[in-house]
Order: sequence, then structure tokens, then C-alpha cells
Amino acid sequence: MKNSDRKLLRQELVAVVRDLPEPVIDEMAIPSYTHWNPLIRWLMWKRLAVVQQICSSSTVDTAVDFGTGSGVMLPFLSRMSSRVIAIDKCTEPARRLCEARALRNVHVHFADGTSMPLPKEERKSLFVWTFSNT
Repeated sequence: MKNSDRKLLRQELVAVVRDLPEPVIDEMAIPSYTHWNPLIRWLMWKRLAVVQQICSSSTVDTAVDFGTGSGVMLPFLSRMSSRVIAIDKCTEPARRLCEARALRNVHVHFADGTSMPLPKEERKSLFVWTFSNT
């Protein structure tokens, strides 16, 4: 990911969570991507770059991002898949990012871990697990 892309995405991440309660923002690891400490920021963006590198050699019909949080992976997943299913217990930030980036092939769904809105035909999809700092 180029520095200019990372800077734009960082600005968008801050914007999509602007009016959410702080505990919700903390759950999404936004503080790590925008942390004052450059080492922590580097680690988070490097983690994202490694996932992108691993996945970039694949093209899939559907990618599923469990725990999408802020949606930091959605722009990349949207480019590599015809359809992306984003699942989280707080969907507003991902919806806002999709709107800001015009990610028309991303479908954001609510799930709290007790049920998953995943149709039977999507069970052979690429799954991306987003782990937060909690």
C-alpha cells in the first residue's frame, strides 16, 4: 500500500467513526492505525499489507470479512472479489466507508457472534478474520 493510499484511508477511518462512543472505536482498533507512536502505526499497516500480499494472488467470487469493524480491509477486498460480505456487531463505520469509497460490491451485515448471515452458496468463499486489540 502506497503512503498516499494509507494516508487517505487513515483519514477516512477517522471520519467514519467520528461520532461513535470511544469503547466502540477502541474495539475496532482505529486507535492502533492512527496511534501517535509510529512503531504501533507501522505494525498495524504492515499487518494489513501482509494480508493484502497473501490474498493478492487470489481472485475469488466472494470474500467474507468477519469482524470488519471500521472496514479497513474492504477497499482491497472489493478490488479482488466480485462480492464482499462484511460482518460486524457495529456496522455503521463500514457502511460509511463503503459510501465514501463507492464500494458497490460490498454488503455489510450485522451479526453479534450468535448467528451469521451467510447464505449456503457463500460457504466456499475467502474468509478474512479481522482481529482487534481486545
